[in-house]
Amino acid sequence: MNNFEKLKELVADCTAPTAPRMYRALYGMRDDEPAIQLGGWDEWRALPMMNKNTLVETPFADRFFASHSDIEDIRTSSGTSGKKPPFIPRVFPRGLEYRLQYHSFKNPILAFKVPYMMHWHEELQQSLGYAPRVVAFDPVHAEASIRLARIAGVDAIITFAFHIPLIGTLMSREGMTENIRLIEINGENCTRSLFNFMRATFPNAVILPQFGAAEVEDKPLGVPCRAITGEEPLSVYHAKDTQYHEVIDSDTLEVLPYQAGSEGELVVTSHVPKPRATPLIRYRTGDIVKILPEKCAAHNQLQFTIIGRVSIDFVKIPGGVLRADEMERVLLAIDNDISDRFEIHRYVHNHEAGPKIGMVVHITSRTGRNLDMEHIARDISNHFRVGPKRTYAQGVQSGMYVPLSCALLVNSSHTEKMKRIIVHEPEKS
Repeated sequence: MNNFEKLKELVADCTAPTAPRMYRALYGMRDDEPAIQLGGWDEWRALPMMNKNTLVETPFADRFFASHSDIEDIRTSSGTSGKKPPFIPRVFPRGLEYRLQYHSFKNPILAFKVPYMMHWHEELQQSLGYAPRVVAFDPVHAEASIRLARIAGVDAIITFAFHIPLIGTLMSREGMTENIRLIEINGENCTRSLFNFMRATFPNAVILPQFGAAEVEDKPLGVPCRAITGEEPLSVYHAKDTQYHEVIDSDTLEVLPYQAGSEGELVVTSHVPKPRATPLIRYRTGDIVKILPEKCAAHNQLQFTIIGRVSIDFVKIPGGVLRADEMERVLLAIDNDISDRFEIHRYVHNHEAGPKIGMVVHITSRTGRNLDMEHIARDISNHFRVGPKRTYAQGVQSGMYVPLSCALLVNSSHTEKMKRIIVHEPEKS
């Protein structure tokens, strides 16, 4: 069955008169209308897209497509977008077998203390005939967690990227870093500095990225085409067999060609077999991806990489866009000692000629040396592009922006994701 036939079957099932009302309401269907039978790709592309707000605003019963006995867990998203998180029912995890080419999972695993995640890891071990042994990583009691991991004989870590510096530091103290054979990071992109830290701290570990979303039960959203080795881009994925991917312009909702060089918001449709708790049709993930020229050698599929979040890593300004991935590129290019962990603070200042954009970039050194903030600010301003033909410095010269400045980045938390662009409210007149 080809992609279109799978999508046609999914839409018909989800819009049947006896189905929960989410899609019938989203598509404006009357009570007496039969299920939608798609006639071609144009009809598919005419279907309205949905996002997290659709889930938040739809009553639970109207988006629950499975029986209660099929549900493995109910969870919420992390809430880092600033929006109210929805409660998401999910059936048992499927499609995680790709991990087995990188690790045996025979020994205990250190995993973040979300109960359903630990349960999934235990089920994986049991399915392979091994004893289910998962040690919880609790960042509030981190030292105790790592001591227990050493005693248990942990050789794999599955956790959020922002936990890794703390875990690595504590495991180094316990003398156990060389025993780690797999690190799988979740929650955010792997930066160059984080990769360098992991490679230096865990010399024998395979480093694997994972790209998922709490509201999509068909985890992950992309299968890693390879481990992270230092080759750019660091994290590369291809679509799962049970998913159909589209790329759109987030502003116009225009569907872009799914081909090398396309860059836009990833839209996912999951067509897993039943039971499925909340099937998502044309779901806007909020993740900006770039389609790469090379195909995945093992699966003959186009590869993609994640370059940021629509609501967090891209902010429109007069004459262009502030992009977190562009700042990461510039920092690595101008000074090898500047970490690629940063925060961009965008301000709007009142001037006689009208409001002007201002930007303060919070940075830190990799080695701890003192940084010449004025010199670095000039370099960033001259190299940071807000558009194809305009740097930030050129925007300052034209009178649109206030000169860029730099400040020291305060050490980030090990318990939550880091926002790379922070938008401040305009000054009051």
